[in-house]
Order: sequence, then structure tokens, then C-alpha cells
Amino acid sequence: MKINNLKFVLSKMRKRRAIYVIFILISIFISLLYLYNRFSLAHENLRSPILEPNNDTTLTIGIIGDSWVAAGNLDAFVKNSMSQNGRHCFIYSSGQGGAKTKQVYMNLFGSQRDFFSTAFIKLKQVKYCIVSCGVNDSFGQFGKRFYSKNMCLIIKELLKYNIKPVIIELPQYGVAELYDKLHIVNKIKTHIYSFFTSDSGVDNIKEYREALNEELKKQLLHDKIVFIDFDAVCGDYKKCGNLYTDHFHLTDAGYSKLANEIANGICTDLLKN
Repeated sequence: MKINNLKFVLSKMRKRRAIYVIFILISIFISLLYLYNRFSLAHENLRSPILEPNNDTTLTIGIIGDSWVAAGNLDAFVKNSMSQNGRHCFIYSSGQGGAKTKQVYMNLFGSQRDFFSTAFIKLKQVKYCIVSCGVNDSFGQFGKRFYSKNMCLIIKELLKYNIKPVIIELPQYGVAELYDKLHIVNKIKTHIYSFFTSDSGVDNIKEYREALNEELKKQLLHDKIVFIDFDAVCGDYKKCGNLYTDHFHLTDAGYSKLANEIANGICTDLLKN
């Protein structure tokens, strides 16, 4: 009887160990899958578009990106700034709050049923497309390679459709202020991610900017875009209090100043052609 009880106890212990091992293995697998999906680059779409001739002389401008673009935040400011430069234009825009560069790229291929799809930008073959994203990459500690590579994918996709990309440099924003507001668990995660993805720690703006410039030169894209130097809008976040609402997003004054730089960049490019 005692032997049978001992066998039963040992059998039960083995089953528990097996359950624990399976649980640990599943947890590791799910964690690795999450990290892969989080940090993996978008897969480049290599299909060549079939384009019909577009002889329309109307100046059309697209705007894609994250929450800085969502709800048409930039539209009126860009249109007004272009008008002040003597250029009438039509604007088409769509932004997704919280989107990283990878998602902004993938949205270019979304179906018409997808609320955040920006495929219409390509179908309309706008003359210029303003791209505003990267802040979520930076604060989320996705890595300079993730940011620079995905930005270049966006640029190359637009160029296939004879659309000139207008790239807004990674903006200044309140890195320290936003970090201080994080829950302790998120602070730890942010530090861990930054340890593996950044040489400069949590405040990685300069590092990401340099990585994009290097990637643009490497892929021979620098001369094919209109580059908007964000330091012309705000060179030091601590001195630009009136331009930001919450350390992360712009006020109307901020959008107006950014739109002026964008309009200047586009109008200068138009004079070259």
C-alpha cells in the first residue's frame, strides 16, 4: 500500500514538472515571438507598379505618418503656408496615432477597407508626399536600424510612383519629461530596450537622425527627397515650450512653424524643376 502511494506521489510530481516545463517553454516562445514582431523590419514590397501617364499639372500633396498627421492636423497649416508662397495645392492625408515607421510603410499597402490605409496616396500619384513619423520609434526604443531602414522603405515605395518624398527629420520632443511619467515597470522596460538598441541611452534623437542620414546616403536616396531640418522649427526642446502641448505633440504654433518649413522646402524644389 505504501509503495503504491509513493508511486502515485512520484507520478503526480512528474506530471507537475512536465506541466511547469511546458509552461516555461511556451512562455519563452511567446516572448521571443513578441520580440521578433516588435523589432523586425518590414519586408520590402518588390512588385513594380503599372503606371498610367499622369499629365495633371495640379499641385497635389499627400501627408502620411503618425498622430502628428492624424485627423488632418497638418493639412490646413501646409495649405496656408503654400498659399503664402503663391502656390495653390490640394492635400490628401491620413495618419495613425502611435504608428511606428514600420506600420506607416505597411499602411501604404492596406486595402481600401482598412481605416488607416494610405494606398490612395499612391493611386492619386500626388506630386509630393510629406512623411511625419519616428517619434514613436524613438521613445519606444525600437532601434536606429529599425527607424532608418523602414524610413528608406517608405521613400523607395513613394519614388516608384514618381512621388517626391518630403521627409521631416526626427523631431525634438520631451524625452526626459515623458520618461518621468512612466510607470516603474515601463521605465525598466524602456531602459532594457535602450540598452540593446541604442548607444546613447533613452535620449536617442541624435543617434537616430545620424542613422537615417547614413542610410539615405548608402542607398543613394538623399538627392531624391526634400529633407526638412527640424532644428529650424525647434533646435532645443527646453526652449520651445509654446510649440508643444504634452511633450510629444505640437500646438497650432508648432504646426504653423513646421508647415512653413515644409512649404519652403517644396517651393524651393519646385523652382528647380
